[in-house]
Amino acid sequence: GVATSNKDIIKKGILTTYLYNLETAKKDGVETTGNGYKAGGKIGAGVATLFIKPGKFTKEQLFEKVNEGIYITELEGMNAGINAVSGNFSLKAEGFLIENGKKTRPVALITVSGNLLELFQNITAVGSDTKMQLGGVNAPSVIVRQLSIAGK
Repeated sequence: GVATSNKDIIKKGILTTYLYNLETAKKDGVETTGNGYKAGGKIGAGVATLFIKPGKFTKEQLFEKVNEGIYITELEGMNAGINAVSGNFSLKAEGFLIENGKKTRPVALITVSGNLLELFQNITAVGSDTKMQLGGVNAPSVIVRQLSIAGK
């Protein structure tokens, strides 16, 4: 095996490294980054935990920056609803409306869709509310300028 390590994948908006396992590194003629990962029976390159560094805004300060929007509290279908090659996603979501900078009434049975690259490019503010836990994605609250939302 190859030892894993923490690494910045994107820093200040710039891609700093690709992720490689032994096989993909050999194929590209580079050193492995220690990112061999098995998911769904397939071995590839990946991460066990993805961590997005927190910003400086409290959740309430983020709400104040939004005139009209949705605060998403739950996403379902992360495994099946994201295309790992294209970055396109369509996920069931629920949360609360934000109106005039305030969290108001709950919303459910909505679908959010878009592209992960475009989502990251549309982040305008990052919250300070990350709690580090092993496994999955650890991310603070963010404001995304534009995202496709369908439902009632």
